[in-house]
Amino acid sequence: MLTAFTEILLRGGIVDGGVAGDDYSIQGRSVEGEKLMMLKKLQEHISDMNSYVRAKALHLWVRLSTSKGIPMDQLGFSLVTDAAGRLNDATLMVRKAAASLLKTLLTYNPFGSDVSPIARIPHKPHNMHNG
Repeated sequence: MLTAFTEILLRGGIVDGGVAGDDYSIQGRSVEGEKLMMLKKLQEHISDMNSYVRAKALHLWVRLSTSKGIPMDQLGFSLVTDAAGRLNDATLMVRKAAASLLKTLLTYNPFGSDVSPIARIPHKPHNMHNG
């Protein structure tokens, strides 16, 4: 089922501008709305009870990332947070998949010049010489 979601997104013409978002609809919803719904469902599987499902979901996110199929403006921070949380998973295969996703996100750098979402928070310089 997870692979089917990804295949629909990758080969169904939704990724890489194959279908214009507001010009087409599925049961009254836009294609972009359907795509976002599928991506959110796939993101939920990162926290699934089954370790195989968690690992598979993370691997599918890697595939979507390399295809530039992730709307980072809508899912970016929460996806990175979920993947980082899986680095502490009990299962090795999930930890490796999470590390792979984070590496892929950094390699393809969908954040532009701002690699860290935390960089948007104003930073106060620390005064090293209090007194």
